[in-house]
Amino acid sequence: MGQPELLRVVFTVLFAGITLTCVARLLDGSHRDSYPARHDDVGHAVMSAGMIAMVLSWTGLLPTPVWVLLFGGQAAFFAVVLMRDQPADPPRNWEHIHHMVGSIGMLYMVITINSMAATMSPLAASFGIYFVAYAGWSGLRALQPVRVTAGGVLARPLLVHGCRALAGGGMAYLLLAS
Repeated sequence: MGQPELLRVVFTVLFAGITLTCVARLLDGSHRDSYPARHDDVGHAVMSAGMIAMVLSWTGLLPTPVWVLLFGGQAAFFAVVLMRDQPADPPRNWEHIHHMVGSIGMLYMVITINSMAATMSPLAASFGIYFVAYAGWSGLRALQPVRVTAGGVLARPLLVHGCRALAGGGMAYLLLAS
């Protein structure tokens, strides 16, 4: 992904911050039954760590089949979770849909990473537009009034959805700028 060096640094720091926030929530046992669910944080941490590898051109450190297994497995996991979801919880259902679509987007990027810099494919544009919409939706959710949550600061909408908005925006940029 032929990005200028400053953008590579900015995206690396951005995705590292998102990864660390998700890992901090996973390690903090005070919000086990609150939002976001643990598997949501695992999904975002995996996608953000994968984006760091892509931005820094480190995807070659692992063979492509490992990346395919990682993101394909994550997409399959969230597809199963979606089939088990209760229709009475639309926000959580949408998060699981995002994880499934996001994982498929990551799968697409890791498979096509060497050819993405040369041309913009309709699929890359479609994923990019999806991530723009997701970033906007997450940004609006980040600004919702704070309710008392069991998870403390780490589970506040500004931090949870703010990270998601930044991740979606970063992924959209990398897909659409290629």
